[in-house]
Amino acid sequence: MNEKIIENYINSMDELHFSDTEKDRISMHLKTAADGKKESGRYDIRSYRHRERKRQNMKRFNLKTAVLVAAIAVMAVGGTAFAAGKIAYTGSSSSLLTAYHRFGDLEKAEKEAGIDVNIVESFNNGFDFDSMRVVDSYGGDEDGNKLITWKELSVTYTKGKSKVFLDAQSQETLDSVAAMSKNDHVSIPTRTIEIGGTEVSYDLDEYLFLPGSYEENEEKRAELASEFSRQETDDHFFISYGTESVERKYFKNVSYNKDGVHYMLFTYDEVSEDELIGMAEELINA
Repeated sequence: MNEKIIENYINSMDELHFSDTEKDRISMHLKTAADGKKESGRYDIRSYRHRERKRQNMKRFNLKTAVLVAAIAVMAVGGTAFAAGKIAYTGSSSSLLTAYHRFGDLEKAEKEAGIDVNIVESFNNGFDFDSMRVVDSYGGDEDGNKLITWKELSVTYTKGKSKVFLDAQSQETLDSVAAMSKNDHVSIPTRTIEIGGTEVSYDLDEYLFLPGSYEENEEKRAELASEFSRQETDDHFFISYGTESVERKYFKNVSYNKDGVHYMLFTYDEVSEDELIGMAEELINA
């Protein structure tokens, strides 16, 4: 892993007012993506519910993709102050070495995660089960004290080179963490629909990645003045630095609650809105 690239990328976050723990989290994701080893770390939260729709699971990606995906994982998080006793950051830890690679091991994974889920091995659009792992998550205060811990089940589906991820966790725990967070900002979903009596939220978020030269070059920033203004008012648009050229990435996800479990399907690959919602429908009806 090119440590200089990581250093430059972390430094570029200052424009977005990322805290030190957020920078640590992104750095951890970058190194995890490059090395394919244990993933752990912590980061501040603007809204736990909003963060949950952004969190990405990292596997082996090339450096360029790792930078983009790692940033997407935490970009929605803003530098917010929290009162004592309130959750100021959340974090997670998991290992690719302990992942389950057979769908038949679902019962074992459910027992380890402490939740019962409704998932499928294959979707009608061609995405098939690849692997699943249990993630240990936690929330802590500003002094680094852990206030709450919980487990999540993370499942990866693949079709060719495309990936769709599924996160599942206890809805009760999700509500508890949200209640313990002082900040109550929740972004409005891009679209909300009902499937079989279940409310499903769809989000399409756009990420503009810029070379580091845009950070302090007023002339270059002026060229994108409308983009910087948009970032202030659009809950689904984010800007960061660290790429070699100007690039845009789109992060799509659907989320819903069923039988006490919160589910989130998400991808940054070429999967359409209708496909993603169709996959959620298959899970809801499973």
